[in-house]
Amino acid sequence: MIREVKAGVNFLKRLVVARGKLEETKAELFAEKLQQHLCSRYDDHWYPESPSKGQAFCIRINNGVLSDEAVLKACAESELKPSDLGLPRELTLWIDPLEVCASGENSRPFTVATFTQEEQKEESLKSAQEDSLSEESINLDTSDYHSATSSDCGSTASSDTEEESKDQEEEEVPPSLQYYYQPTQVWSPYKKAPPMFLTTVCAPPPPPPQPLVGYYILPQPSPQFILPQASLQPWGAVKG
Repeated sequence: MIREVKAGVNFLKRLVVARGKLEETKAELFAEKLQQHLCSRYDDHWYPESPSKGQAFCIRINNGVLSDEAVLKACAESELKPSDLGLPRELTLWIDPLEVCASGENSRPFTVATFTQEEQKEESLKSAQEDSLSEESINLDTSDYHSATSSDCGSTASSDTEEESKDQEEEEVPPSLQYYYQPTQVWSPYKKAPPMFLTTVCAPPPPPPQPLVGYYILPQPSPQFILPQASLQPWGAVKG
């Protein structure tokens, strides 16, 4: 029935914004409060197997008098007066399973929204999934809390042991050595060497260098072949 309630609340919200000239934030707050009260009021009232048992449950305004308890509570929680809503003097809103209808001051009943059984099954399945997810999130939160507390206890115990060990170390540390600063002496602690006097000594000039004698070996020419002194005549010459 969440879809049907939401459709009826949105219908009233549009009327309030159009006729009452309320701000969007005020109208949104009024619609939220009204939906909460209607959902809590319609629990254990609807019978999906027999929708006729839950019909004729409506929000009614007669002669400008708003007598519905859920609407009055929503007005009080959103800090509004019933006259601030600007609703018509005659209004009837039926919120039934799979159908939302309304009837105005000078109009015949008309349908605001209709739904199917398949959509209702999907809605029930979705709500069941949301419930299971919320339970899982709660379990996770509690497990995280327990793990956090256990880790905190472990951390506190470890911190206590660390502090004790630090105290023991501080007790075992020997007193630190003390150092004294002794300024250095201005004068040298060592005796000075006696002064040394240098004298110039004239030495004779060095002897002149000895002349060097060089020897050169000249190669002798090889003996040439000497021909006998005879008249040379050509071959085949005949003597006179």
